[in-house]
Amino acid sequence: MSGGAQSAAIQATATAADQQQAVQVTVSTVPVLSALPRGEERRDFEVLVRVRAPTDATRRAPIDLVAVLDVSGSMTWSPEENAYPKNGGPSRLDLLKDAMKFIMDQLHAGDRLAIVAFNHNVVEGCSHFQLTEMPGDKQKRESLKVKWVDSIQPGGDTLFAPGLVKAIGILRSRAEADKHKRVGFIVFLSDGIEGVRSDRAKSELSPDYPSRGDWRKVVLPRNLNKQQAEDMDDHTPAVHTFGFSKFHDPGALHDIAGLSGGTYSFLNTGLDNITYAFALCLGDLRTVVAAGVSVNLTVLDPLVKITSIDAGGYDKWLDPNSGRKGRITIPVLYAGEVKDFIVHLEVPSHDRGKQLLLSVHGKCSLSGVEAADPEIEEDELRIERPSAAAGGSQPPKQNGEVIKQVLRFKILDMLKEFLDKTKKEGWDLKGKDKVIAEQLLGEKWKTFQKKNKSDLDEQGVMERYNGYVTKMQDDLKNGDGGAHVLAFDSSNKLQRVTTMGSPANVVPEFKTDEIKKMGGEAKKQRGEPVPEEELPPPQPPPATAVAKTPEERLPWPCACPEYDIIGEQLAYWSVVKRDLLRLVEQVEGDGGHRILTGTFRDLSLASINRAMYESVFLAVEHAHNLRSAYCAATGHRAVAAGYDGEERYQYDRQRAVP
Repeated sequence: MSGGAQSAAIQATATAADQQQAVQVTVSTVPVLSALPRGEERRDFEVLVRVRAPTDATRRAPIDLVAVLDVSGSMTWSPEENAYPKNGGPSRLDLLKDAMKFIMDQLHAGDRLAIVAFNHNVVEGCSHFQLTEMPGDKQKRESLKVKWVDSIQPGGDTLFAPGLVKAIGILRSRAEADKHKRVGFIVFLSDGIEGVRSDRAKSELSPDYPSRGDWRKVVLPRNLNKQQAEDMDDHTPAVHTFGFSKFHDPGALHDIAGLSGGTYSFLNTGLDNITYAFALCLGDLRTVVAAGVSVNLTVLDPLVKITSIDAGGYDKWLDPNSGRKGRITIPVLYAGEVKDFIVHLEVPSHDRGKQLLLSVHGKCSLSGVEAADPEIEEDELRIERPSAAAGGSQPPKQNGEVIKQVLRFKILDMLKEFLDKTKKEGWDLKGKDKVIAEQLLGEKWKTFQKKNKSDLDEQGVMERYNGYVTKMQDDLKNGDGGAHVLAFDSSNKLQRVTTMGSPANVVPEFKTDEIKKMGGEAKKQRGEPVPEEELPPPQPPPATAVAKTPEERLPWPCACPEYDIIGEQLAYWSVVKRDLLRLVEQVEGDGGHRILTGTFRDLSLASINRAMYESVFLAVEHAHNLRSAYCAATGHRAVAAGYDGEERYQYDRQRAVP
């Protein structure tokens, strides 16, 4: 194959792969070891199963969003303390209204919205129960914001169940056609802890609502265990909860989110950042590209067994009898999301050169409107089984991606032990037991570090996770009620962004492009500078040949000016990298968090390198085409040692004359 044909074939293949990724859910597998000696067996052989969502957000499903807003009397208080605002400062409700208007701005035309306002009951005068399509006309949308949001008035005590029950009922009572066409979500926001104190509120209570803490009866369908609810239409829509102020109830909001498959976030400092925090946590809701994703696992070797599945906050099933089949269910996927799971296999010794271990395939609905569920293309996992002599004395190297995900799930197990202990003992994490809780978490982390030190060090994540746990300990000691631990747990279980006290505290690898974009919009609305990572990527100079004098050309080791294009591209990307590293050094020098800045640097450099490779490849191809055209027009067959650069300069000038 000629060079040009080979280049065209490579580009066509890459384009086809990009297009497939843009419109299909894909699965892939990565073994912890690519080879295992024939005579060796493994009781725990980890396999990473990766589910990648389509990247094309234009093929999105319309959504039905119900916003459940706490409008109790405490919403009239200052964001930072349980007292009325001073000197004309905003109340919590003022900030909530701004955030709600921003959400209404960000919904696509055709998405539907309902609002349920609650205190100790549903406040009908401030609610709008009918799911209403957001108008495309800007003036009409502004009018709707004034009518729906500006009219909200606070008052009363606080009970969560009335607002939750009403919101769930709105989505469950939709027509069947709407359930299949639209994905339903609930956003639940509260600033405080449940409590009914006034005589008037007590007289208005309904006996139909479950008691505080019995969230399973509220969130899950009646007479239906969550693991048995395989029909997605019967699932409760995800409830994304948001604690607003340091006085909110972390345990209740985390439980509600966890039972429904939603995320729990909180904001307890800089509450005027609520719009930005909303954007980070809810930015993906408007880009649902797949629903009802079912990933099926099948063991192909009769002697291999699946012993367990780490799926975090997603439903999983494992055949208890044979251990040969399993399933992971993901209710919705947002554009560009990646979900990593770990399947643990028991692998016996083998007498052949290759072994087929696992098949992964499944079904899903794309964009929520297809009549038939498209198949997810099957991926089969094979590993090499070399003879002992061929294997050599060096032990095989473990795959870093697999080990990092194994560590993530192990840390979640550690946090679960901690949370179970605090719940069993009935500790008051905002009061008298906060110090002992902080000490317990510290002890568990030290034990974890000792048991997993080699993996933590080898994968370079010790410092990063140590930073996360240290911040959790500090916040526990300061009486956050375990909010930071719970939000970190929620984020890593679902592999989605949650705010952990402030918009600056998030797990950065879960940020999708849509979240970054919506975060930038929130910053612009407030008139604030947009964070670097949320700015559009810098555009390289156009890859076109421009006539230059020999003195103006870059010092490229060729007399052929077409290849100046390549030099320009390399110089451009060199400047981009240099500026990024200077920015990171400046932030670290100003006392910026080393872990966060280091993670940002690594992710940014990886993105820059990908863009640079593509840009330089196109520049090379473009320069080659221009050079071929010039040679054909002038009779020059190649760049000879005696090539006259001045001659070519005059040629370019003549062509540039109209």
